Amino acid sequence: MKTVMLLYGGRSYEHDVSVITAVQIGELWQQPYRLLPVYVRDGRWMTVRGWRRYTSYLGRVRGRGVTLVEGGVRVGGRFVPVHCALLATHGGEGEDGTLQALLQYHRVPYTSCDVLSSAVCMDKIVCKKVLRANGFPVVEGWEAVADATPPLPCICKPARLGSSIGVAVARTPDEWANAYANALCYDQRILAERFVEGAKEYNCAAVRDGDRVVVSAVERPAYRGDTYTFGEKYKMECRHELPAEIPADLYTAIQDTTARIYRALSLWGVVRVDYLYDGIRLYVNEINTIPGSLSYRMFSAVGVPMQALVSILVENARLSPSPQVDYGHLLGELVGTCK
Repeated sequence: MKTVMLLYGGRSYEHDVSVITAVQIGELWQQPYRLLPVYVRDGRWMTVRGWRRYTSYLGRVRGRGVTLVEGGVRVGGRFVPVHCALLATHGGEGEDGTLQALLQYHRVPYTSCDVLSSAVCMDKIVCKKVLRANGFPVVEGWEAVADATPPLPCICKPARLGSSIGVAVARTPDEWANAYANALCYDQRILAERFVEGAKEYNCAAVRDGDRVVVSAVERPAYRGDTYTFGEKYKMECRHELPAEIPADLYTAIQDTTARIYRALSLWGVVRVDYLYDGIRLYVNEINTIPGSLSYRMFSAVGVPMQALVSILVENARLSPSPQVDYGHLLGELVGTCK
């Protein structure tokens, strides 16, 4: 029987979200493969006793050590060949290409974007340039620098973080100074982005199944404030319209744009694209290459339940998806900024 290694945890501010995703996968697992859950914490890889219980991670974690080797892992002293690594590692080194490079080096196929696409999508500043270079509409943004206030109002974001951590709206110079100082606690690269007044957010996910790109339903998180906060995302403090109750042409435009982005940036695995809509124009806001819970509810709404989604991921895992995105325009921009 083939073994699928479920990787979760990691050094990330989204560590606990990753554990939740892994537990959800474990609760629903009915695949014709052996599931080997491997928890990553403080640089250690290990199995966890009672890993399907959230409480197993609150105190001291006990289990056997796991070592990544070529073609699989060693659990204790036993070699286990791995068919693929099912990645439930949100944020940080689990999503920015670091883990992908490690798996690639050890010739273990994985279920997410490759190293380059993961790194590009994780960095909001770089990703915005790549999207613009490939013809997708994005909100104006700038890399923030110390002692310089950007055009206000704006949104301040850590460039390489997810789950709305460290994100704040600034309408005055004082608010900007506070938001910038707070964001620096999470990342040394900060994005200042024009605040789109009254915009609604929409989410849509996609996954590759052979040569076909399967697109999910469109979701609208109905949050209360100016931004979609961490608490509203993960503490059930926000109502979600799924599918979103919006005009058919806007709904179709979001799904079509998601599929085009997926192909244009040579993405892989489950990817969620977040949008802003101001009533006139649709903007691409962010790309999440390993979204929370693998966006399974959004796929379930179009007839692809969690079991089918995991099966698609496992069957389409690859060692090295070949990037086809055109980085020529971006390279010109980056060279220009270095002069």
